[in-house]
Amino acid sequence: MSLQVLSRRQTLASIGVIVGVAGCAENEDEAPSNTEDDPDESTRDTADDADDSDETDSDDIGDDEGVTVTLDPATAEVETEAETSVEVVINNATDGIGAYEFTVSVATPDVASITTITEARGDGPGAATVSDDGTTAAVERALLGDAFDPAAEVSVATVEIIGETTGTTELTVGDVTVGDNDGVAYTVSGAESASLDVS
Repeated sequence: MSLQVLSRRQTLASIGVIVGVAGCAENEDEAPSNTEDDPDESTRDTADDADDSDETDSDDIGDDEGVTVTLDPATAEVETEAETSVEVVINNATDGIGAYEFTVSVATPDVASITTITEARGDGPGAATVSDDGTTAAVERALLGDAFDPAAEVSVATVEIIGETTGTTELTVGDVTVGDNDGVAYTVSGAESASLDVS
């Protein structure tokens, strides 16, 4: 049974505004630092910031490549009337993930269909739905205070698929939008499909 889907324009507006407000709220809650009375404290803070920067930066996370979205595994197998799952993975999220939107579709619905989609963190504003014919799952979500930290790979959702008849079908990802923890949209440099064999 599909849920009512918010329009993309409405949801993207809520994602941008709500995540932006959340980022501002976090900054306002931070107490202002006073280093004038203690020069040594300023020196310590500078050293701590340098250490934190070293811990956050990783050779595993690119800086200017943009994010990509992949399905894992890239090749899956399932028997007829049985279910399997694929994960939706966002790669190269250098500034975390505060919001996202995407669809996952089955190219040949006679071979397989989508039954459910489950998000790793799905309590914020938005919706996750599956079409009545099982061909497409759609997700639009703002994560607010439950955003993902910067990472090379983040699994944001799991799609359950049932085999219908013997054959092979492509699973595709489309309509991708990803925002970082400050509400700024990433460049999406690619979305890779997967293959499902039903026997």
